[in-house]
Amino acid sequence: MTLRQTFFYAVLLFIGGVFLALKGYLSGNRVLPVLLAGLCMPVLTLAVKKHERFFWHGGLLLFLFAAGLFAGSQGGRMAADSMYRHVGKNAVVTGKVEPGSWRDRDAGYSSFLLEARYVTLGGKTTPASGRLQVTVSSVPQGERLPSGAIVSLAGEIKALRGFANPGGYDIVAREYRQDIYGRLAAKYQTVALSGQIEAGWGARIEAFLAGVKAAMQKRMPPEDQAVIFGMLFGGYDDLAPEVVRDFSTTGIVHILSVSGTHVAMVAGAIFWLAKRLRLGGRKAAVLAITGIAVYSALSGFAIPVVRSAVMGIAILAGLAMERRAHTASILGAVALLMLLFQPRWLLDIGFQLSFGATAGIVFLYQPLKERLVRLPDFLGAPLALTLAVQIAVLPFLAGYFYQVSLLAFLSNIIILPLAEFCLLVALLGVVVNLAVPVAGGLLLVAASLLLGTVLRLNSWLAGFDFAVLSIPALPFWWWVCYYITVLVLFDFLPFKLSLRARGAVVAGVLAISIFAGFLIGAEKEFAAHFIDVGQGDACLIVTPGRRAVLIDAGPRSFTGDYDTGERVIAPYLRYYGLKQVDLLIISHGHSDHAGGSAAVARQVPVKAVWLPAGDTGDDIARMLLQLKDNTNKLPLTEGLAADLDGLRLEVVSAPQITAHTKKRQETSAVIKVAYGGKSFLFTGDADKAGELAIVPKLDKINVLKVSHHGGATSSDPLFIGKADPDIAVISVGVGNSYGHPARVTLDTIARQGSKVLRTDEQGAVMIKIKEDKLVWYGYKENPAAF
Repeated sequence: MTLRQTFFYAVLLFIGGVFLALKGYLSGNRVLPVLLAGLCMPVLTLAVKKHERFFWHGGLLLFLFAAGLFAGSQGGRMAADSMYRHVGKNAVVTGKVEPGSWRDRDAGYSSFLLEARYVTLGGKTTPASGRLQVTVSSVPQGERLPSGAIVSLAGEIKALRGFANPGGYDIVAREYRQDIYGRLAAKYQTVALSGQIEAGWGARIEAFLAGVKAAMQKRMPPEDQAVIFGMLFGGYDDLAPEVVRDFSTTGIVHILSVSGTHVAMVAGAIFWLAKRLRLGGRKAAVLAITGIAVYSALSGFAIPVVRSAVMGIAILAGLAMERRAHTASILGAVALLMLLFQPRWLLDIGFQLSFGATAGIVFLYQPLKERLVRLPDFLGAPLALTLAVQIAVLPFLAGYFYQVSLLAFLSNIIILPLAEFCLLVALLGVVVNLAVPVAGGLLLVAASLLLGTVLRLNSWLAGFDFAVLSIPALPFWWWVCYYITVLVLFDFLPFKLSLRARGAVVAGVLAISIFAGFLIGAEKEFAAHFIDVGQGDACLIVTPGRRAVLIDAGPRSFTGDYDTGERVIAPYLRYYGLKQVDLLIISHGHSDHAGGSAAVARQVPVKAVWLPAGDTGDDIARMLLQLKDNTNKLPLTEGLAADLDGLRLEVVSAPQITAHTKKRQETSAVIKVAYGGKSFLFTGDADKAGELAIVPKLDKINVLKVSHHGGATSSDPLFIGKADPDIAVISVGVGNSYGHPARVTLDTIARQGSKVLRTDEQGAVMIKIKEDKLVWYGYKENPAAF
């Protein structure tokens, strides 16, 4: 191997070392022997001249692997003064309002990030580090805390909230990687301002961006302003969910946040301008470097921007110095430097997708373009680019989202160039507006008109039923086989293989993967899933024939516009390869049960739905708009029943809404599910009166979904005694403000001798029937079982 090839594989080993250390597979005390071996191997070349190259190259490989282990072990450590160590305590926290973090939420509520400086506990003040999510209530309209202000807040530092489900993205881990360790709530009037404001570069950039936003708001509709501003400077906060959804479907969602595409666009525009001004290549490169640096700063130095900017600047520096830049080496060096600076970035989805896509372009684009040489260049080049990126990041897309876009090629040809041109016009408008507001305003208006065309085209393309391909969860080794196949097909192994040998390797790997996939798919059994949706209910039943019944669909809002139907339940279904919901049952119209139903119906076909009769709440109305015309809709009535793949579903009770109904809990339906001699009872939010009403017709229940999240208004002792559940599952949010589950409810169930499982403690709960016995798993304790 050449030194460049060795460096490339050494960087891969460094990344592997970081990963192993961050995951805790190899501890720091094992690093020293590997490090010493790496340092000693070059020394041995003095004694063994014959194998000089082997020792030099082997030493580099071992040394960088050890360096990765060391960096990962250091990056995974929590600082001694971290705010994480104060979670669960009541304290006074003093810190800085992070510039650009203020967000107006619901009426009277806002949030921001607090960079902790000091924490006061029991009258003792000590230094602190890390950041907190702060929510302030009773905020007067139009008021906000100044960026960079030093403030003090008192209250309980609570743990971050997330969901523990297979198929879901670990929100808490993402926040930890950004040094956010807890949350704190306070009234706006109780926030103490010190009078000190640290107006650093962050505050100045925020002020500049506020001026840009105001200029845009004067010239374009609010919806267009939100999209263009987000595309230029990052952030999805003000974007309509359907816009983000459509761009995700067409495979070009990266255009909505600052990424390598934007950096390349800025550099390309500057080079085009430099060429028109007849500037030399060296001057053009210097101008492009300056432009990229300024644009990266305005974008808040997001990880993808930093990666793209550093790589772009390195290549441009090579041009400025009139030296040929080796792109692969630069990519490896950038990865090395960034992970040395912050090893935890390796586990960030943005970092992984960003580097994966870039690696695909660097290594796969040219070989693919050569193989598509018969196509016209305007088709061959975009197709090669799309394939290069998709091949490189497919395991990440499948592993995080369980789906890939089938329209990426079309969107890259039709929509992406128009979107990039729209961005260039908008960026030029922002720059010109600083000197000539009238001309800048006209350019911003033009960008708004162009955006309308982009959004309409993208929405049309995203509307096709075949827009995305769902990919169920696959084991890690399957994706290892996938990358081995890619390396062999494109001849990227460190040793040469004949064409026949490559064919044999690929055929063998494919045969093993297909056979193993068949074995995985052949495992068919009944399973009841109590999904962790926080303070809400969502229960999924999967039959041996892969039929899906969803009872309730979780809340629509977790924080801000968080929709558990879209963010939790739909990914859960995709994780298990379920392409439709055969029956959706909504026990009653409360938002924590029906809120996510519209998102589920929008993303997954629903064949039939049982709805609470007479309930015309907003969540149910939204869901009805998403259902297909051929969906079978039936009102929940007592005695309604269905048989599905050996599963028996029956409505035990379904109180109707009347003029005397005070609370929706009074109308919550109770559903009984029977399979394989075992029975499950789903009680929704039924109150004690509703429970007692069904006692006369109730037999022993094996699994009880405890009503109303374990609240004191349900779980009457007479009802619990008659049901006599073996397992009682409580679907409840961590640290909820209602105090659920109530102590009296837990005591009632404990006296019955039932096993209590809670989604706030176990995460998602899965119950299977094995050899006529109930077997349960909690995701937090045993994720491999899912």
